[in-house]
Amino acid sequence: SSSSSSSSSSAGGAGGSGGIAARPGMTLMDELRAHVAALGGQQTSREKRKALEADLLRQVMSMQQKALMSAKEHASGVAYTKPLLTDWRPTKALASLSKTEADVLRAQHKVEVEGENIPVPCPRFADMRLPPAVMDMLKAKGILRPTPIQVQGLPVALSGRDLIGVAFTGSGKTLVFTLPLMILALQEELRMPLAGGEGPFGILLAPA
Repeated sequence: SSSSSSSSSSAGGAGGSGGIAARPGMTLMDELRAHVAALGGQQTSREKRKALEADLLRQVMSMQQKALMSAKEHASGVAYTKPLLTDWRPTKALASLSKTEADVLRAQHKVEVEGENIPVPCPRFADMRLPPAVMDMLKAKGILRPTPIQVQGLPVALSGRDLIGVAFTGSGKTLVFTLPLMILALQEELRMPLAGGEGPFGILLAPA
C-alpha cells in the first residue's frame, strides 16, 4: 500500500502544478476519490441549476399559451398546432414563383427568413391585393413602396402565419401588424355585421 502510494505520488508530481498530492494521513488514491467526489458535486449543482432553468422556461411558455386560451379550451385540452390561415393570396404571378425565385427576390430586398412554407415576398403594395381604400390611404401618406420588412412581413401576416420580425427603428414595422389587423376586421365585418360586445379580433401589445 505504501509503495503503491509512493509510486502514484511520483506519477502525480510529474504532471506539474496541476497534479494532485496526498494530504497527511491520506493516500493519493483517497485524495483522488475526494477530488472526483467534489467535482461530481459541482457538476450535480450545475445540472440542477440547468434543470431548474429549463423547468421555469417550460412554465413560462405554458402560462403564455394558457393566457391565450379560454376556460373551455383549458378544460377540453385543446392544443393548436396549425396557424389560423386567412383567405389572402398574392397575385398569380408571385404565387407561381418557385422557392429559388422567391429567395432571389428576397435577396434583392436584403430580406433573410427562417421557417417552412414561407409566403412569397411582395415587392409592391399592388402585389398584396389590398383594398382600394387602403391603397389610396397609403398613396395619400406618401407610402408608395414597401420597405424590406414590409415586403416579407406583410405577406406572412396577411396569410395568418406567425411572425417574428426584426428590423431597425423607422423601418415600417408598425404597418406590418396594423394593416393586416385592419383587413381582418374588415373581412369579419363584411362576412357578418358585428353586434355590440363582439370581438376583439386582434390585440396589440406595445411598449410605451
